[in-house]
Parts: sequence; structure tokens; C-alpha cells
Amino acid sequence: MTSNRLMELDRKIFGTYPPFWLHDPSNPLKNILDILSPITIWAYGSLAILMGVIWTIGFICDGRILYRMTFAFSLVILFAAPIWYIFPAISPQQAYVDNILDAEIPKPIAPVIASFYPNHATKTALEYYRQLWANNTNAYLAVTTMPSMHIAWALLIVYYGSLLLRPLMIVLIPHFAFNTLGTIYLLQHYAIDILAGIIIGWLAIVICECVIQRVKTPRYITVADEFRQKDIEILRQSLMSFSRDIQKLKKK
Repeated sequence: MTSNRLMELDRKIFGTYPPFWLHDPSNPLKNILDILSPITIWAYGSLAILMGVIWTIGFICDGRILYRMTFAFSLVILFAAPIWYIFPAISPQQAYVDNILDAEIPKPIAPVIASFYPNHATKTALEYYRQLWANNTNAYLAVTTMPSMHIAWALLIVYYGSLLLRPLMIVLIPHFAFNTLGTIYLLQHYAIDILAGIIIGWLAIVICECVIQRVKTPRYITVADEFRQKDIEILRQSLMSFSRDIQKLKKK
């Protein structure tokens, strides 16, 4: 099973099994991680919302950066697809906690799972993801653990979000850090998935930026950006006119 191989890679690289070690009572950081668990769980679950916010800011502020970001996101999926096919792994939660395949747990891993002791917030989150997968008719998505799209996409959000508005880094960097922790803490990914997600994320950014610099922006993107700017200006003027009308009514 690919999941067993990924767990073994985690052990060879990190000397332990990170998804379960984080919840082990013998872990000296467990109390701190438990305190931070609400933020960690929120960061992992809010990535889609943050992506929507950054895309909206891109639409409002700079259509060209929005175009580059969309291109990079497409590259990430293109890079990840063959890896999903080669390494069809399910998450640590599905493979070991829920054991949805009803497979024999390898002896080196069994003791680690036995010491798995999540706090209440984590148990609630795991139950949510358990039900989410149980109600998901697209079962093939369950084998897309390696590499982590949560990490690759979050990395793109940090990079292009910072290009759109530099002050966003105050939010994006901490979110990226807690989202990265959350992918492992919530047993949705192996630690090796994180490294793979970072690699394909940066690869997509580098290739995208190199292509954009050497290839002329497509005409349809330029035209769409012009329409976007006109629409935003019309909206701005309408809001200003509405505000002036409100002020006049107040004076009366």
C-alpha cells in the first residue's frame, strides 16, 4: 500500500511518524499544539475562502497578476496529476485511524497509532472530514494525498497575494504556516506530501513567471483587463454618487 511507503519515508526523513507524533502524549510540544489547535484547524479549513478572497482582490486590483496566478494554479494541477496516478495514497486518517481499506497495519506503525491521543477539537475536525469523505461520491479524490494541494495552492496564494498587496503578507504568511501544520496535524497528509507540495508550487511559480516574461500577454487577456478596469471605475463612480446622494438627504 502506497500509504505505508509514505509513512516509512516520513520515518526515514524525520525519524518518526509526524501525523501521529504530533498527538503523542510523550511529545513535549503536544500541550502547545493542543492550545493552537483551533487556529490550526481554522487555517486548514479556510484555504478555499482565502483563495476566493485573493482571486477577488486580483480581479479588482490587477488583472494581469490574476492571469499569472490562474496560469500557475493550472500548472500545479498538471504537475500533480501524474504523481497522484503513480502514488495513489489515502490520508493517514483514512489509512490508519479509520482503516477504510480494512488492511493489516504494519507492526512498526501499530504502536504509534495506539498512542494517538487527539484533543476534543481535533476529534471533532476528524469526524467532520470522516463524514465529508463518506458523503463524497467522487471517491477517486481520496487517493490524491501525495503531493499536498493544500500546500501548493497556499504557496501560490502567498506569492501572488504579496504581489497584489504587500500588506497581505501579515495575514498570508501566518496562514501558510498554520495551514502547513494543519495538513499533518489533522492527519490529512504525510509530512513528505508537504515537501512535494512546496516543490511543485515553486516549480509552477518559476515556470509561470519565466513564460509570462518571454511571451506576450494574449490579446483576450488585455481586452478583458480593459473591460475590468472600466467596470470597476463605473462601480466606483456609482458608489461615490450614491454616497453624495445620501449626504444630501441627511442635510435635508
